[in-house]
Amino acid sequence: MRTTPLALLAALGLLTPACDADQAPGTTHDAAQDAADASDDAAKTDAPTWHRDIQPLLARHCVPCHQAGGAAPFALDAYATAKLMAGPSVAAVEAGRMPPWQADPDCRSYEGERIVPEADEAALRAWLDAGTPEGDPADAPPPSAAPIVTPTPTLVATPAEAYVPDDTAPDDYRCLLLDATFDEDTFVTASWVVPGAGPLVHHVLIYLVTPDSLPTLEALDAQSAEPGYPCFGDTGAGTFSPLGTWVPGMDPVVQRDGAAIAIPKGSRLVMQVHYNTLTADPEPDLTAFAMTATTTPPERLVETLPLPGKDLTIAAGDPDARYERLFTSYRSAPMRVIGAMGHMHLLGEAISIDLEPAGGGDDVCLMDIPRWDFNWQGGLRFAGDDFTDVAPGDGLRLRCRWDNSSENQPTVNGEQVAPADVAWGEGTRDEMCLGYVTIERPYEPLTPYACTEARDACRAQCEPDADPTACLLSCVGDRPGCGICSAQAFGKCAVPACALQLLPIRECVTPCAVLGGDLDACMRAECPDDYAALRACVSPILATGACDEALAACAAP
Repeated sequence: MRTTPLALLAALGLLTPACDADQAPGTTHDAAQDAADASDDAAKTDAPTWHRDIQPLLARHCVPCHQAGGAAPFALDAYATAKLMAGPSVAAVEAGRMPPWQADPDCRSYEGERIVPEADEAALRAWLDAGTPEGDPADAPPPSAAPIVTPTPTLVATPAEAYVPDDTAPDDYRCLLLDATFDEDTFVTASWVVPGAGPLVHHVLIYLVTPDSLPTLEALDAQSAEPGYPCFGDTGAGTFSPLGTWVPGMDPVVQRDGAAIAIPKGSRLVMQVHYNTLTADPEPDLTAFAMTATTTPPERLVETLPLPGKDLTIAAGDPDARYERLFTSYRSAPMRVIGAMGHMHLLGEAISIDLEPAGGGDDVCLMDIPRWDFNWQGGLRFAGDDFTDVAPGDGLRLRCRWDNSSENQPTVNGEQVAPADVAWGEGTRDEMCLGYVTIERPYEPLTPYACTEARDACRAQCEPDADPTACLLSCVGDRPGCGICSAQAFGKCAVPACALQLLPIRECVTPCAVLGGDLDACMRAECPDDYAALRACVSPILATGACDEALAACAAP
C-alpha cells in the first residue's frame, strides 16, 4: 500500500496530533504542547512592536543619522528597512558601537548624550527575538518630547567654493577658510553645522583664526589647486582650541543666557572637515557654519583653553603607552568650567581630565573617554548648570593611553605598517595628548592691547629693587593670551643672549601659561632651578629697557 506523506510524518512523530473536539479516536491530547503554544502566543502578543515601541525608540536614538540623506549608510525611519537591518542594529547597540558616544556616563552627565538606556536596549532585543512584529499603527504613541528647534541664524559662513572629496582614500581631512569677515567684535550665542553633502561629512571642527595667524592659513590655502588644503591633526597654524564642533546627530550649541563666544574684529574662521567616501560617491560639498550672533557684549564670555601634553613619547610596539600631566591653576580667582573635550590620533585608546583639589579631597571627573575613537570626537558640555569651579591651586590632571602594538597599526597601500616611535605632531602617524576645558568668565572689552595696559600698570607697582623678570611674569593676569603673548615677547628679545637658559623651560612654561595666572609663581614651583638661571640671564636685559618695545607690541585682547 502506498504511504502518504502525512502518514510518514505521523509515523516519524513529526506531525502534531489534532487537539480540537473532532480529534480522531485513539489519538492523545498533548496538554503540555497546548500550554507551550499558548505561552508562545502570549509572548508574541506582549512583544514590542514597530509602531508602539520600536519606531519611537529609534527616532530618539538612531534616526537623526539613519534617515534618507543622513550621514549613516542606511535608514531606520521606516518599518521595511528597520526590519531588514534589525539584526546588525541590535548587535551594534549591544556592543556599544551605536549610537556613537565616547564619554563614560559614570563620570558625569552632558548635554545631548547619545546613550541607549538598558530598557530600550532590552526592547530592541525582544523585538528582534519575536520576529520584528509590525503591530498596529493605531498603537503609535504621541511624540514624547518637543522637536529640537534650530535658532534663526544671523550669519552663515561657507567656503568660497565647493570642495569635492578625494576618493583615493576612504578618509579625507580638509581645512577650508570660511568667507565670513568680522568688522566689529562679534559674540556668538548659538552655532551649528549644516552639512552640504550629508553622507560624506563625518565630523567638523571650527577654529578661530586671529589676524596675526591669517597669513599662514592663506599661504597654506594658496599652495593647493583645490579649495582649502589637507590637514589632519589641526589647522596647521598652531590654532588648537575649537570654536565649534559637530558630529552627525548633534543639536545646535546654544550658550547659557548672558554668555557668548567672542570673535574679535579682523578674525576669520577655518573649518576642518573629515570626509568619508566609503558609503557615498564624492560630490561637491559646501558645508556651512551657521551662527546666531550679535555685536552687543554679553555678561560672560565662553572660552576654550587647551591642555597640551607635548612632551609625550610612545615607544614602538608598546601596547599600553601612558602619559599624564598636571596643569595647576595659578589664577587669582576661581575658573568656572562648563565643558571639556579630548583629542588624540589613531593610536589613542583612552583620555581623561580630572580636577584635583588643592586642599585634598576627592577628585572630580570632568571627562573620561575609556574607548577613544578618532572618528567620533566632539565637545562635551556639562548638563544644565552642573559646572565645576577650579579654585586657585587646584590642578587639572590630563591622562592619555595609546596602543602602538603591531596589531594596531594603520594600513598604507594595502600593507599594515610596522610600529615606530611616536611623538607629538600634526601628521597622521604622529600623536597628541590634548585636552580642552571650556570656561565662562566675566566680560571684558576685546581691545587689542588690554593685557599690555593692565600688565604695565601692575609692573609700575613693583618695588624698585624687585627682580624685573619676576615682576613682569607675576603681572600678566588671569588671561592666558596675555601670559603667552608677554612670555613670547620677552623671550624673543632675550634669545640672542639667553638661548641656553630659555631652552630648558619651554615645557615648564606650557602648563603655566595655558590656564593663565601668575607665571612667576608657577615657574618657581614647577621648575625652580631652570627658572632661577633664566632670571639671572634675562633680568639685566629687562632692566635696561631693551625689551620694552617688544613687550608694548604684545597685542592680546
